[in-house]
Amino acid sequence: MTSNILLIDTGNFYQNWLKKNITELELKITSINTTNIILKLYKNIAPDIVIIAPTISITNAFDISRQLLTYDPSVSIIILSKDYNPEYVFEALGIGVFDVLRYSDQDHDLITKIKRKIILCTQLKQNKNASYKQSDFMDKIFAFSFNTIDIIVIGASTGGPKVIQQILSPLPLDFSIPIVVIQHMPSYWGKFLLSWLKNKVLLPVSLTITGTRPQYGIYIADPSCCWIIDNKGLFKAISDKNARYGVPSIDEFFVSIADFYSNRAMGILLTGMGDDGAIGLKKMKEKGAITIVQDKDSCTVYGMPQKALSQDSSHLILDPISIRTILLNLVRNKYERQSYTVS
Repeated sequence: MTSNILLIDTGNFYQNWLKKNITELELKITSINTTNIILKLYKNIAPDIVIIAPTISITNAFDISRQLLTYDPSVSIIILSKDYNPEYVFEALGIGVFDVLRYSDQDHDLITKIKRKIILCTQLKQNKNASYKQSDFMDKIFAFSFNTIDIIVIGASTGGPKVIQQILSPLPLDFSIPIVVIQHMPSYWGKFLLSWLKNKVLLPVSLTITGTRPQYGIYIADPSCCWIIDNKGLFKAISDKNARYGVPSIDEFFVSIADFYSNRAMGILLTGMGDDGAIGLKKMKEKGAITIVQDKDSCTVYGMPQKALSQDSSHLILDPISIRTILLNLVRNKYERQSYTVS
């Protein structure tokens, strides 16, 4: 399997570096050192992956990424950066970059990380063919708009920040249903995701705290541990020893939502590797909750939604904009119903 790579660099060092260190993969690397005609070159090369070398500043890397992703939203972009900061990572993931890797001569695992990303991105490019279509989407929107929903839970992993932003950024301040986001990430990244998302949405954003009740706004599951909703409806931190695929565990939280909220919940499973969330989403569906998985075409990695569908094919399959439309209609129809209530 040949990986067709477009390398954006200011010289030839990183092209030679990749070829020297990654010998077991078949790489076709085209290196360019100009950003003026990058889109034209991209069209001609049609790469599986774009790698932006550390010689490109992080701000220029963002500009290049935006330009390419506007033309081709499916392109996988990997940024290698010496100027590494979790805030930069979330900004990059938010515009659709596949990943940002810290470039350091001291990181002896860097080559292994890059190889894994190249293999995954190449597979993703080759698998972007089939798609699911939901012909009765408008009927679903209408039906779901009149459900009583007391909580919305969103699980995501690889590629999640971009989709989460797409779904949540337009929600108005009068969106009264609490939303809990369970995003796989390193344990110390919670505050960075919090800071990043606060600048992208209108609703208040906070980290989960043990003993508090989800009431209004967006809650991010603190990645320092796993979380559930206890039998009193309060956030409760639990050990991550049973988390199989990432922390916080999506399955653990979804199962607890099914137990406490039953049919008054909506569960949304987004892009990600592995199968975290499939068991929990099925449990929510069995309790009468509305369950949605992200469609294949819009996923960065289709693993989690695909696994959920293999266990229960009756989940609604939607792209991020359609998911957002359903959420907006929940609020709109709530106020329409209230306007017809006779007191």
